[in-house]
Amino acid sequence: MKKRSLVAALAMLMVSAIVLTSSTYAWFATGTTAKVSGISAQVSNTSGNITISADGTNYSTTLEYAAFQGQAGNFTPADFSPVSFDPINQAFIAGSIAQGEDAGDTATFGKLVFNPATATNDNGKFIKMKVYVKASVDCTVNVAADMSGSTYQFIYGAIFEDDNTTNYKVYNTASRTYVPVLQATAGIDVDTDGIMESTDTLTDGATPYNALAAEAVTTSTSDVVSLSLSADQPKTITLYVWAEGNDALCVGNIASQACAVALNFTKV
Repeated sequence: MKKRSLVAALAMLMVSAIVLTSSTYAWFATGTTAKVSGISAQVSNTSGNITISADGTNYSTTLEYAAFQGQAGNFTPADFSPVSFDPINQAFIAGSIAQGEDAGDTATFGKLVFNPATATNDNGKFIKMKVYVKASVDCTVNVAADMSGSTYQFIYGAIFEDDNTTNYKVYNTASRTYVPVLQATAGIDVDTDGIMESTDTLTDGATPYNALAAEAVTTSTSDVVSLSLSADQPKTITLYVWAEGNDALCVGNIASQACAVALNFTKV
């Protein structure tokens, strides 16, 4: 009887250890978020008048985050949840990596299990904003995202020309890379590093994880998206800002930091 009690106690201790560990391995630890602190846009006019708008009606040379809130099609949450962004398809996958605790499932028990879900239309997880830009003369306008004011290295930004979605750039505070998760496919984080890689497996514990992009996304700190404008004919761009869950830094407890992104429009 004592031996049986000892075995039961050890089993409970192991389960407790697993439960305590589970809060460490996730894209964000449970109950923590990354806050949005500042998004702004401004114009640098050299010759010819360039203006920008959040609604396509009221134009100015500067815009603040509040101007975009409430506009149709915009997502302006107060904080981020982790997602992985595929810029080729402008698609998001959300998820978390938690400790598997089902002793009846030998494939996942005691391992780190990735639970993803499609998040492209989820307005509570990432920022999506449309910006209208107009010039009084035929010209080219360069747009870039300045993320130097952000202290989260796992926060990314991307700018797309709406008329040509292959014309885009992805930004970070430095030149960084990540491999996007493309599909809501569950898997096991075999090496327990908090991200999903091809060396991880599907939940059968054997098949290599196959829901990743073939190539990594490389970010810039200063590249531009060039727009060709006709006089008084507005064009639109879409800005995305998100916490990239498949960045190795997007794990553990998230301290309160600043997320600041400035859009700069310059006539060339």
